[in-house]
Amino acid sequence: MEVVFLKKFYKDLDKIKKSKDLKSIAEIIELVKSVEVIDGIAGVKKLSGFENAFRIRSGNYRIGVFVDGTRVEFARVAHRKDIYKLFP
Repeated sequence: MEVVFLKKFYKDLDKIKKSKDLKSIAEIIELVKSVEVIDGIAGVKKLSGFENAFRIRSGNYRIGVFVDGTRVEFARVAHRKDIYKLFP
């Protein structure tokens, strides 16, 4: 899949301090690049009320993505208590 990162995603990544969390997020990004359908990844849920918004679970963090065909936009990454205030 084609992967695109929004500026907010990079800013959110800078706020994450633990290397373990950053490493797991990097693994998820590589996994998304290698699959053909986003639903094939464990921990992915479609957000109700939004046609193309999904969240991917990564430990205590959630990654908010928009999917349009074969293009995935990584929009936000935040702690699980905060992600739904920020995304979508």
